[in-house]
Amino acid sequence: MPQNKYIELHRKRYGYHLDYHEKKRKKKSWEAHERSKKAKKMIGLKAKLYHKQCHPEENTNEKYYRDACKEEQQRMMKRLHKEQYLPICAMLKKIQMKSTIKMHAKRNTKQRMMKRFHKEQYLPVYWTKKDNLKLKYFPI
Repeated sequence: MPQNKYIELHRKRYGYHLDYHEKKRKKKSWEAHERSKKAKKMIGLKAKLYHKQCHPEENTNEKYYRDACKEEQQRMMKRLHKEQYLPICAMLKKIQMKSTIKMHAKRNTKQRMMKRFHKEQYLPVYWTKKDNLKLKYFPI
């Protein structure tokens, strides 16, 4: 006997059982156990057919391959970055790396200048004699 939309109407008015969603989740998680038990019990041709049904051969069509690649790429993106801001993050990281490299280069040049300063012992202009033509200045 058809129920039409009475079940849906009842659910709208009164809602679900309190443990309905939990039961549904548990039942879904146990499906794999039941399938494996069923597969273990089966013998012969029936088992072969069941196995074929459960594990269909991979389709080598281009469309299937493209879809599979797309799905794999999406899974990888989700795994790497849940919010999928990976390209922006990669760009920011690249910019940050460039700035750090520049900073290290500046620091190294300053250190080289300081080493040269200590080796040659530059003197300020006011320390040198006016008679001496070779005036030594601080490096800029």
